[in-house]
Amino acid sequence: MHLLLVSDEAEARSLLDSLSRDHYQVDHASSYRDATSLHCMMKHDVILLDLDISQSDGLALLASYRRDGGSAHVLILAARDAVSERVKALDLGADDYMVKPVEHREVSARVRALLRRRPQQREPILINGDLLLDTAAHEVTLQSVTCKLLPREFAILRVLMAEPERALSKTELLGKVYGWSNLAAGTNSIEVHICSLRRKIGDHRIVTVRGVGYQIGTRPADTRGCRSSH
Repeated sequence: MHLLLVSDEAEARSLLDSLSRDHYQVDHASSYRDATSLHCMMKHDVILLDLDISQSDGLALLASYRRDGGSAHVLILAARDAVSERVKALDLGADDYMVKPVEHREVSARVRALLRRRPQQREPILINGDLLLDTAAHEVTLQSVTCKLLPREFAILRVLMAEPERALSKTELLGKVYGWSNLAAGTNSIEVHICSLRRKIGDHRIVTVRGVGYQIGTRPADTRGCRSSH
């Protein structure tokens, strides 16, 4: 089995040696940039991701990896032991979380446990600032607070967040959400759901592009969190 260890700490060498003695093929990256390049060239079954690499954001890398469809198991190694940190990492797509310092035998055991899990195609997690849409869990969170969206609202937001670089017309949204055979639903339905979405997640998060349609917003988020539609 092929592993990728992402860590810049001195003890990475001893962990590498330990995993190699357990007959794993292990690649090592000392930075998140190197990890991204290395994983693009090699297919790994498990990624051991150290969150304590200086001046870097390991959770952002994890979220980006899952958003792009990355399916390798991810085992987090971190000095941070707060429950909130572990929950955040798991919600962003980590499969397991170990608090450092770690015992090498336990790391190997955790890797074996991950490899016993049936491989599956992961649905991407879409992220826009502090707005997160989990397509697999069918859940939207804003500043870590769950937003209660109607199914059509969720579908519209998913389409917009999946293509943040462009504006989509009402007709295109209608086709993607209702199906191209159900355009009789009318674009007024899209306008109603957009209005409701804006009330719940903030007006600035869905921008009207004059003469085109709607686009997910890129302005900095406010601090009010998810709001009720009432």
